[in-house]
Amino acid sequence: MWEQDARIERINLAAFEEDVVFASVKGKGAHGEIEVCDGLILFWDGYICLQMKMRDSEAEGEDRGIKWIEKKVYGKAVGQLRKTLDEIEADGMIDYINSRGVRVRPGDICRKCLHAIVIYRFGDAFGPNRHVAFIRGSKRVGTVHFIHEDDWHRILSSLKSPSELKEYLEYRKMITSSKEGHQPNEGCIFAAYAMEDDCLARDEDGWRHLCRQVIDDDRFDFVGFLRELYAHVDSGHKERTAKLICAINEFPSSSYRSIREYLRLSIKAVKEQKYNRPYKVIYEDTHIGLIVAANPHKGRQSSIEFGMCVAGAAKELFELRFCIGVVASHEGGEFFLDWLLVDQSVISRQQAEEFQSETNVFRKGKRRAIPSRHFYEEA
Repeated sequence: MWEQDARIERINLAAFEEDVVFASVKGKGAHGEIEVCDGLILFWDGYICLQMKMRDSEAEGEDRGIKWIEKKVYGKAVGQLRKTLDEIEADGMIDYINSRGVRVRPGDICRKCLHAIVIYRFGDAFGPNRHVAFIRGSKRVGTVHFIHEDDWHRILSSLKSPSELKEYLEYRKMITSSKEGHQPNEGCIFAAYAMEDDCLARDEDGWRHLCRQVIDDDRFDFVGFLRELYAHVDSGHKERTAKLICAINEFPSSSYRSIREYLRLSIKAVKEQKYNRPYKVIYEDTHIGLIVAANPHKGRQSSIEFGMCVAGAAKELFELRFCIGVVASHEGGEFFLDWLLVDQSVISRQQAEEFQSETNVFRKGKRRAIPSRHFYEEA
């Protein structure tokens, strides 16, 4: 793996679970192994494709630097992205081995390119202009984002949840496309996105305007929690973990604190054997949901069956694209957290309504707006 590829993988792994990060994806060509792309990040509804270009020389001057970026970054890298999309959509013999070293089944990957990105790095020949945000359109690839490696690092380290990367890239495309004759600074676009103030994108002072997140001692590190959790996953199910992580990554950071509290209450219920109705987190605009429950029945298998029934009913009743079920239980002195992904109908709508009528398992929910970001202005 090239030095830049390894650096980008480390940056990606700081923001995403190892299950959904792929570096240097390989395939089988007519004359042996071929590299399909420099990197992929999986999401529930598709993938983000990465291509890297690096130039260390700083002494060749601005003219030669411009020629290099036109030829290698705007030209060759886009051509490589075009071939990548062709390979993936052709369903060729590609090894999807994630950064954990686990081969992901092709059926668990949505073959839709959400965003194509060229991450580049070169010397200081361009001065501060190297951080200008830039996109170009391609008939085959669509919109291609060009992002400096330093800015890519700043973006990922500033996002609070994986789902925000997709949101930011859509916002970046909108802002960059609308600025005719003006190429905004990457930091200004991100500040405008984070602070919900489009006017900041017209400023020239870059990352100086980016507000910092208020330090919250009670903040729940959800990604860190998932990494700890992976150590306890049954070895026979690890190849399916990527699809579950993709589903979890669709939840905004505003839900993390509620999920943590529901997990705590469910585990407490199991320990004290005082069972409540399941807790639910439903996002009606994106049609995703998560159910956290304590299993009132004995036995590990009953816990899985109970979770499938509750999550399956929630998917039908609330018309969800998918529902994640988390069930706390204990057996033989050990405590378990079973995570279940229901993305297809496991019971009918009529059965779900009958289940709710008989058990009243879902308490009446309250709609509320939860702010996902808290910032203060940097002096």
